[in-house]
Amino acid sequence: MEDVTTYPWMTLRGRTFYLRAPVPSDIQKSLGKVEIWKSLRTEDRRTAIDRLRQESAAITSLFEDHRRKQARLLEPPLEELTEGQIKVIGDVYFAHLLEEDEERRIDGLKDDEFDEAADWLELLDAENRKEFARGRVSEFILEEAQDVLTWDGIDIRLADGSPSWPLVVRAIYAATIRAAEAKRQRNAGDVVETPKPILVAAAAPSKPTLEEAKKFYIAERVSGSPFAQKKRKTRLEAMMRTVKAALGEIPTLPDWTVEDAYKVRDYLLGKGNLKPSSVRRELNDLKGIFSLYRDKKLRSMDNPFTGIELPKSVITDKEAREPLPTDVIAATRSLIMTKANPDLKLIWRLLEGTGCRLAEVTGLRVQDIALDGETPHLRIVSHDARRLKNASSEREVPLVGDTLEAAKESLNAVRGAVFAFARYAGPVGPNTASQSLMKWLRKATDNPLHTVHSLRHNMADRCDLAGVHPTDKAAILGHLNAGASEKHYGSKAVKRVVLGRAMKRAFGIAAPPASHEPSAVPVSFG
Repeated sequence: MEDVTTYPWMTLRGRTFYLRAPVPSDIQKSLGKVEIWKSLRTEDRRTAIDRLRQESAAITSLFEDHRRKQARLLEPPLEELTEGQIKVIGDVYFAHLLEEDEERRIDGLKDDEFDEAADWLELLDAENRKEFARGRVSEFILEEAQDVLTWDGIDIRLADGSPSWPLVVRAIYAATIRAAEAKRQRNAGDVVETPKPILVAAAAPSKPTLEEAKKFYIAERVSGSPFAQKKRKTRLEAMMRTVKAALGEIPTLPDWTVEDAYKVRDYLLGKGNLKPSSVRRELNDLKGIFSLYRDKKLRSMDNPFTGIELPKSVITDKEAREPLPTDVIAATRSLIMTKANPDLKLIWRLLEGTGCRLAEVTGLRVQDIALDGETPHLRIVSHDARRLKNASSEREVPLVGDTLEAAKESLNAVRGAVFAFARYAGPVGPNTASQSLMKWLRKATDNPLHTVHSLRHNMADRCDLAGVHPTDKAAILGHLNAGASEKHYGSKAVKRVVLGRAMKRAFGIAAPPASHEPSAVPVSFG
């Protein structure tokens, strides 16, 4: 047997070459086949290869046509048709009737056949005109209307109860009456051409746009306080302008390609003023918009942003910030302690000694600062005025050394208040505090990788250098999920004591030997 492995769709059966095409798995059930066999009608391999190319193209086209039809079945039916679509439906049916009539004449009609057809024409036309005039609908015409919508080139799913159904039925009646008149003219020997209608108007209802998908996303996914919603909507509007700048004309949703998605990504990267995390956030927003619309409204649509990653050459988020050198911390602290307002002084000390995110500290309520018990700590929890980054961010962070003193001072300064730092507790508070702290930090360093957030990296380094257990480090920084926390520590009381010891070790404060065995930890539960 001759080797034909370079043409996987070609095989020998006996001495004759055949096309043997596997049906793609996604359409096997609807097509009712797992393979398609077709004889290439030759025993010559070279001739078979030439025919294989032609037949393969036809089979591939068959698969794609079937896939498109199946996709259309997943789309929601149209609620209403345009006047243009209804007109084209009538024109297509009119052309079909004349084409059918012409084929009968081409085959030839005997005199008795001609006379019988003419009699039937008059009888049916009279009945159709009577029903059309009275607005009645025969079962035959209704079935014809339903059938026409499924024809190639039209392929429309119209919702049951649509106000367009009566208009479609009348268009079929009108086409039937017009065709009857044309047939009479042909019966008299007149030349009546069969028209070739343009199908595009009927087959192309308007496609959903990215703007529609964005509005749907906002309605379904954007929540929170009025300020948070406004901020999110503003960001999504800016994203739309970015897409417009990247692509020029924004494709309709079904027409988006992976190439379009890469163009948007590369445009974002080329702006030069966006961090990798910001680019990733923009891409995730777009991915989310496409994903929601696809899941809820247009299942046949692909999500072009699925699998779009940043190039490995792009700086990573971890590299985007560095821990602050000791001299930079000292210089910044000195400036803040002598020149900043009282709240910023306390906020800096808490950041430096806990590794918390800035918003976690500015949003602290008085009730979140727990100074009683064996292990004073901050309760980092979500509340109406401040949400957390994720579920693992909710935690208790031990207070030791100067940080404990800062916490005490903050409570003494706000007796009877709700928030520890009221001026920075609102929606824009973290940004305001960040700008103020960065002003002092920039006097100590101009390295763009040095930011207030760098203090979290400093805390991570402290833990590593002190030999703090990786799980304890993750718990302090808010990287440990709840399930892992319960498995590792058991009770909250034990966890609090263990993390307090870990924090003291990180800052070089004398503490009893650490243990991860709950029974070895002296804890009072009374």
